[in-house]
Amino acid sequence: MKIHAESIVVRGKYGEALPSTTLQVQDGEVLAAAAQTPLARTSLALVLGGRMTPTTGTVTVDGKVKPSRLRRSVALVDVPGVSSPEDSMPLREAVAEELSLSGKRSSGRAASAWLAARDAADHERTHCESLPPRLRIRLFTDLAAHRPGARALVLDSPDRLGCEPSDWHQIARHWASRGLAVVVIVPPAVASLVSAPVTVAGTSPEPFAVLGRTSEE
Repeated sequence: MKIHAESIVVRGKYGEALPSTTLQVQDGEVLAAAAQTPLARTSLALVLGGRMTPTTGTVTVDGKVKPSRLRRSVALVDVPGVSSPEDSMPLREAVAEELSLSGKRSSGRAASAWLAARDAADHERTHCESLPPRLRIRLFTDLAAHRPGARALVLDSPDRLGCEPSDWHQIARHWASRGLAVVVIVPPAVASLVSAPVTVAGTSPEPFAVLGRTSEE
């Protein structure tokens, strides 16, 4: 699956939320997209996930404009105010909710077993806001990757949780190696810490910022 966003712009009541952005990502790739403000980052995540229609520009899936396919295929990971868990929610409860959304067994016991299988049993009663950043990103990316029909993941500002670039990049590469397309949206200052080019919202789109592929490099 290939997602291509061409000159997408989001304008709101008070001005431009997302400046013109062009990017492309496909199965087995990790793409970093840099956007200046929290609003721009979340707007980009929503547009890529088919949850928001850009004011101008288009997003295609395998060359076709299909917002419904984006919604089915793109899983939004811990997007503030959209798919992020409540700060005070215990991890086990948040996991149970995600398992339920995926049509899996979602009892407290099932959530505990899921966490134990991922070496996170010690944190099942920890409030989500207090989780170690890398652990939180790892677990919620795992949950999103197993949603029915998920072919792509979009992570919004993992840095806001204190997650190091090397950590979120490793997690993103893990899922790309399993055939998913992964987009990580971060501030420009954070993107600059990754030793690879980045796509920056509001600037020339070339080159596309492919940070990793599953094929041999």
